[in-house]
Amino acid sequence: MIRALHSYVEASFAALSQTQLSSSYSKLAAELGYSATFILDSAKLETAFASSIVFSTLHKPVLTAFDAKAPVVSHPLTRLAGEIDAPFSIHDACELLGLSELEMRRDFPAPIQDAELVIFPVHRRGKLALLVSCSGNTPDQTAAGRALLHTGAHVLYDRYASIGEVPQLPPRQADCLFWAAQGKTYAQIGEFLGLSTRTVRAALAKAKRSLNARTKAEAIALAVGRNAG
Repeated sequence: MIRALHSYVEASFAALSQTQLSSSYSKLAAELGYSATFILDSAKLETAFASSIVFSTLHKPVLTAFDAKAPVVSHPLTRLAGEIDAPFSIHDACELLGLSELEMRRDFPAPIQDAELVIFPVHRRGKLALLVSCSGNTPDQTAAGRALLHTGAHVLYDRYASIGEVPQLPPRQADCLFWAAQGKTYAQIGEFLGLSTRTVRAALAKAKRSLNARTKAEAIALAVGRNAG
């Protein structure tokens, strides 16, 4: 567990975009048997559900259809997440709220309708800041497993907020620069991202210009430095 958390923290501080950061958390959740991850920025939830979605392994139309039937902003799980800063499963929630689990699950999207679901709320200044939901058929729901993902969710929020404070590179530039920071060659980066070597070179050149860097190494250092600040 400690090794998995350490690897996740390293990956989160190497991330150059919020998408990379969220993907690192999703990978951590997958290591514990959670096949689906859903992350909401609660500060944007009151405005529009779609804009509050930070990351999801489920397709957005599936989520918006669910929100249309059972608005997430007022959903019992969301309300409970706003009240407690501790992980809880749908079983826990129904028991605490005196609700029927069968009825609550009825409106869930088909991919997770019968899955084990756990919410990992992140609070700041006494309010819900980030709502992280993970689900899977046979996930690790031990106390240690929940603690690991809850700690990871707090790291996620702090890095998410930090990255959000600086101008973002376009996704392709950020992705190419991220893999370059891992020591990958142009050909390897192209293979990972489904791009030609020429496109990778062009994206890294644009990233250097965006960061006013003279070399690829300087661009990496600037990107990592400003996103860790």
